Amino acid sequence: MNVHNSNAAVNSRARTIFYTATGILLAALLGGWLSLNRETIGFDGPGLISFARLFGLLAGFSVLLQVFLMSRVPLVDQRFNLHEIVQLHRWNGYSIIVTITLHILLVTLGYASLSESDLRSQFLELVTSYQDVFKALLAAGLIYFAVALSVGFARRNVPYEVWYYVHLTLYLAIALAFFHQINTGGDLVGTDWFKYYWLGLYVLSFGFLLYYRAFRIFFLSLKHDFRIEKVVKEADGIYSIYIGGRNIHKFSFESGQYAGWRLITPTTSLQSHPYSFSSLPGQTTLRFTINEADGPFTKAIPTMKLGTRVLVDGPRGSFTARRVATTQVVLIAGGIGVAPFISLIPDLLQKGFKVHLLYAAHTPENVAFRRELSELESRGLHYELFVSSKNQRIDASILKRYEAVDTTFYLCGPPPMVSDLTSKLEELNVPKTQVVTEKFSI
Repeated sequence: MNVHNSNAAVNSRARTIFYTATGILLAALLGGWLSLNRETIGFDGPGLISFARLFGLLAGFSVLLQVFLMSRVPLVDQRFNLHEIVQLHRWNGYSIIVTITLHILLVTLGYASLSESDLRSQFLELVTSYQDVFKALLAAGLIYFAVALSVGFARRNVPYEVWYYVHLTLYLAIALAFFHQINTGGDLVGTDWFKYYWLGLYVLSFGFLLYYRAFRIFFLSLKHDFRIEKVVKEADGIYSIYIGGRNIHKFSFESGQYAGWRLITPTTSLQSHPYSFSSLPGQTTLRFTINEADGPFTKAIPTMKLGTRVLVDGPRGSFTARRVATTQVVLIAGGIGVAPFISLIPDLLQKGFKVHLLYAAHTPENVAFRRELSELESRGLHYELFVSSKNQRIDASILKRYEAVDTTFYLCGPPPMVSDLTSKLEELNVPKTQVVTEKFSI
């Protein structure tokens, strides 16, 4: 039990380090702005321009925080739920929109007050007469567009590939905004220490990004030479892809984690998709499992040529045994969401946990890993299947069996199912620290 509590403590410390470091960097930014603008703060023209600079700095800080979150630093990537990271991205994205909008509005109001011009004329003068302001406006437009595609209805109806390529333009937006900040930003021009602080944030954020999103991936590719070895049908529409190469058994990951998989072909090379490892660490092949109905990428996989090179961006995620702080574990899988549990269950059983698997599938033909699940039952797994075509559901009455027991719940499946069951566990007063979710949604 002490081991399990120590795992939870490590995750808690990681969160504390992340939020404390972010707070310190943000406090330094606010302190720098205040020291350079304290004599002009107010609601007249110069005061509005000072506040515009503040929101410009906050927008830049939020953009760099977004870059850091995208860099997949293990401190965040392996200690936060994937859904938690997505939520951080989302709310930070909203803050970028708010601060950029306030920056544009206040700088226009401030200069219009000084020149006694109307807002339209002043805005046009700023865009056409001030160095790099047009570039910054273009950057803002790219950011607005990318955020718009990530909200509600648009995100659900825009193909992943379109969403992905639009978000790649954010790197162009960051570059355009950077030159505006360095060349025009009132708090950075002529203030060496603050400029170096700002440049340091860029170096830090993009340094992490380049290492974890590029250098490390290509180093692992050169080391292991990942290639598709075979494709195996697990059930109707469900396929496992086995990845071979050099010294695959030395590729380190934890049961329950996932990776971004990029298949190097003319049609898929630009796409990286997240799938859980459904194999155990230390084996001679890696394995991930897909439902071919999930989209064009997955439809192409069953006919993928053997020997196709694969880039592996991982391991990633904290959906591991480290999150357990109880003696009993209930794993709830929906459809293809069973894949990480095939890797995680042996690890949990070996560590001495009492493990229950509640597996929901649409039809009996959609049930994957039957042989492996049978073997795991012989090792102590308690397994229950729910077939929705037979009107079998995992509902509150099922969850209620475990509410009074010292239990950690793991949920992986379609986002609506995970959200619904998470709400039901909240209604049963299960502590949030005992509910671990994995939802591959943005």
